Amino acid sequence: MQTPFQIQVSNPCHEDWTNFTPTPEGGFCASCQKNVVDFTQMSDAQLMAFFRNQTSENATCGRFRESQLERAYQLEEWFPTD
Repeated sequence: MQTPFQIQVSNPCHEDWTNFTPTPEGGFCASCQKNVVDFTQMSDAQLMAFFRNQTSENATCGRFRESQLERAYQLEEWFPTD
């Protein structure tokens, strides 16, 4: 069974990525004091794996390519429950 999945950014950050301090995951934003994950080089499978266990309570700051946003991804059920 496949579940539709979509990445949406409701409140995009307007800070300049080039001013972020590099981190292993992406960059640190001194303005908001948060680590920002750089998703721009990730494949669809890597994106889906990252977000598979995320919940709305765990908001993630991220940098995306325009082509990664607001399009349908298909998550295959990796571990069937039956």
